[in-house]
Amino acid sequence: MYNGKRRSLRSVLCRQAATLLLLLSAVYPLSGQTETRNGPDVFFSGAAADFPQPVSGEFAFFRDYTFLEPTWIGILFYDTETWAARILTPGTGRRFTVFFTAEIHDGKMRLTGQRNDPNLQQEDVPLVNYLMQLLPFLWDERARAGNGGVSLPQSGIRGSFLPPTIRLESGTPFFGGKCTLTFAPEIPVFGLESIDDAGDRRIFQFESGGCISAESSTAFFDFAPVPQNARAAVREGNPAADGRDGGSAGTDGLLEPLVTVAPNFFLAGENASIVTGRGQTGGKSARPFFAALAKFFLLSEDVSVVPFPSSFSMEKHGNVFQLDQILWLREENEAVCKRMLVLPDFAAGEYRFAVISGFPQVFAGKQKELNRLALSLLEESVPEAEN
Repeated sequence: MYNGKRRSLRSVLCRQAATLLLLLSAVYPLSGQTETRNGPDVFFSGAAADFPQPVSGEFAFFRDYTFLEPTWIGILFYDTETWAARILTPGTGRRFTVFFTAEIHDGKMRLTGQRNDPNLQQEDVPLVNYLMQLLPFLWDERARAGNGGVSLPQSGIRGSFLPPTIRLESGTPFFGGKCTLTFAPEIPVFGLESIDDAGDRRIFQFESGGCISAESSTAFFDFAPVPQNARAAVREGNPAADGRDGGSAGTDGLLEPLVTVAPNFFLAGENASIVTGRGQTGGKSARPFFAALAKFFLLSEDVSVVPFPSSFSMEKHGNVFQLDQILWLREENEAVCKRMLVLPDFAAGEYRFAVISGFPQVFAGKQKELNRLALSLLEESVPEAEN
């Protein structure tokens, strides 16, 4: 059993189940447009037209390597005219948020106002100016990516079922001259995955994303980078994604009989959970459907649970699509694996899903059994996700 000094995994899984259903309910139907106070605005177009549109409360955090001290920059999207930007430098204790209002005219962003964090110091003013330049720059490059970027060939399951990543060359002086931006459909807000300088050195890298709501608004403002031991745990490999199963020492008996907590939520002791549901595909074809699903699968609404986009993988087994990733539990200081099994029916305009969560040791020895249990639950009637 995985208990004792640990906080009960059951409470973590219950919160994650509720969060996941809330996020999924926001995915469909997708209109292909993002609302502004002046009406709808197409956020992605051209080669990026199948990238999922952001929803209000969505955010992304990036490691900014242009700073001498390790620094993270966060961008929070409310709508196309309301934004927040946060800067965090743990080594110096610097952390503040600036709220911006903007005006979009002929596709270009112009900042029209700002509200500074009361903790702002005089020496922080240059950093505020940096954020004031960064936000319009990212907005403009997002638009250029769809209409002037190069779509990169993708292999395997990603190439078949996700929109291609896009590479864009930029000659802007903002990052000291020529740089290369890479955009991927599962990355929140701008879709920006990374920026490399003219020497191919990484200067800006997406690290974590999430979504705030009226029920939970702390994930953005309380964001903190993950510790090095978390990164090491991810580098050691995800047993949910690398195919290991059965024969792992000490795994016998880890999977307990399922207990029904709610009509669509099941627990296997303190070690694993399964959440089931169904939703509408919004009339979308496979690529935009899976792009939106992948993005919301990678988001977190809980500041104590950190997703690792670098651990994301996608497979197809028959008519079942499988998405995997690792979550880091801050308070427990350890990893949890999350898997989503999806059965889409594009002709009927709907999909069924099951999300399995558990410790890596459980996945290493019991993932086939967990998959069978989850798929058997999907054969039964499952509640439809609210839209």
